[in-house]
Amino acid sequence: MRFVRKTKRKSKGINVTPLIDLMFLLVIFILIAAQFEPDAGVSVTLPSGGIMSEATESLIWRMAITIEGDCFFEREKTSIAELRQRIEDVRRDALLRGYNHVLVVEADEGAPFGIVAQALAEARKAGQTQIRFSMMPE
Repeated sequence: MRFVRKTKRKSKGINVTPLIDLMFLLVIFILIAAQFEPDAGVSVTLPSGGIMSEATESLIWRMAITIEGDCFFEREKTSIAELRQRIEDVRRDALLRGYNHVLVVEADEGAPFGIVAQALAEARKAGQTQIRFSMMPE
């Protein structure tokens, strides 16, 4: 009686499971390491500047002023008269929660200086002391 020997067949393909696992871990690493900073949601052409610093505070508010002189606070169109009250409201809420806060001003390089100055004056009257300007690097 003759016995037939069974031979193991070698796989004709590459096992991609470890590669998929590795790619998944790389995607997670990139998402965790990336710093996503939301923009003001308003299209402005920022002026260039030489000094750059990053905000390390835990709460950042954005105010944008367009070339037409329109003022936006946290992506909502706001008049200069309403700006002080809006800043006071969000500051009060942030202080109650114990957050540090920074106002980032994104003014178009062609925005009327008078509107920018009025907006900054209203922010100071509302008690906002940490104000930064957003610029494009040179």
